[in-house]
Amino acid sequence: MRKFILLLSFMAFTFSVFAQEKIYWATILPYENGVAQASRTESYSGGEGEWGLVDEQGNTILEPTYKLMRPWREGLSKVLSMDGWFGFIDMTGKVVIPLKYIPNCDFYYGFYNSFAAIRTYNGWGFINKKGEEVIPPNYSYVKLFNKQGYAVVYENMYWGTYCKPEITDKTKYAVIDTLGNEIIKMGKYDGISDDDGNGNFIVKQKNSEKYGVIDINDNVIVPIIYDRINGWGQYYIVVQKSKYGILDINGNQQVSLKYDYIKGLHYGNKISFYVFQNESSGLINENGEMLTMKKYETIGDYKNDGNYTNNDCGANSMARWNRAMAKYNGKWGWVNIDGEEVISCQYDNVNQYDFRFSKTGIIAVAKKGSDRYKWGVIDTNGKIILPLIYDYVIIDKNDEEIQVSLNGREFVVDRNGKKIRDR
Repeated sequence: MRKFILLLSFMAFTFSVFAQEKIYWATILPYENGVAQASRTESYSGGEGEWGLVDEQGNTILEPTYKLMRPWREGLSKVLSMDGWFGFIDMTGKVVIPLKYIPNCDFYYGFYNSFAAIRTYNGWGFINKKGEEVIPPNYSYVKLFNKQGYAVVYENMYWGTYCKPEITDKTKYAVIDTLGNEIIKMGKYDGISDDDGNGNFIVKQKNSEKYGVIDINDNVIVPIIYDRINGWGQYYIVVQKSKYGILDINGNQQVSLKYDYIKGLHYGNKISFYVFQNESSGLINENGEMLTMKKYETIGDYKNDGNYTNNDCGANSMARWNRAMAKYNGKWGWVNIDGEEVISCQYDNVNQYDFRFSKTGIIAVAKKGSDRYKWGVIDTNGKIILPLIYDYVIIDKNDEEIQVSLNGREFVVDRNGKKIRDR
């Protein structure tokens, strides 16, 4: 009998050890209250049955269960089931809103200001955290409620290939409150943008190509006379007859319509504006005062034959690192949000995309050698991480390994230049 009891105890212990074996999670989203969504694959979208929950000690809270999970929003995570329906779970993994809604192109968004957009076979609407359909799904599309409790809704708007919205001359717009009342009537404007961040809306005049700004009471803040308007914090970038200017939140002119291009940049609470005029670039403040001391060929965005690619490399780099690439006399360097040249313009070539993807703020740079570029790596302060001696440099997405070529030999080094292995 004693042997039998010992055998059962050993079996129970063995089962417990295997049951508690930790899962290897290749991707872990940001933690909230010590819990994060995690995937067994490195793909952000995950694979079938790959997503679960894990704590900061690596303990599994929820086994890999879902095709897709999104970061926490207001304490809940939006999840996609194996059979293609979405709902919401809490931080224990419990389903709190049934998985019965159709996936949509805006799957990333969960709860925002206490409401979540949902889609059924009838259309789009909103639910609250109890799962109650507070706005019936009768619209062809909806935007999220803003902080003031208003949302833009659509009729006759369709999703095309690759989730591209198809706007037609039959598409109509309205603004509703959280009770479903139409505050701005359906069809009054030919276009209503998302909330500009200040509770106002950029609108397109009916039967015209002109834009302006209204408040929730339909009072005109910015006259409907512009060819294009973009909100940027407490300011509007406006375009008229291909010239750019800046208005404040009340519609007062801050910068006259004189630039060929303007793009807003920010770092923390600071903002500035990239401007292009007469083949030169610079940074200005909200009052139009020039911050940069030089006339750069470009800053952040890249010009090709007078066309602006609207590449967000410069904007993303500024927001994350307080650095935007700048070109002067054919050489590359970096400026900060105050227009200061923090890394001198000395490099002949730069891998523009490393800043966007680098986790630790390093980038490949090059100077011309006698017959080819010589590549190395610097950090955000301009400190040389790898000397500029290599024929090419490729930084991996985790910044831990760097592929290099030197004198015809290809190998992998670490951030200190120490060889890890041959390629």
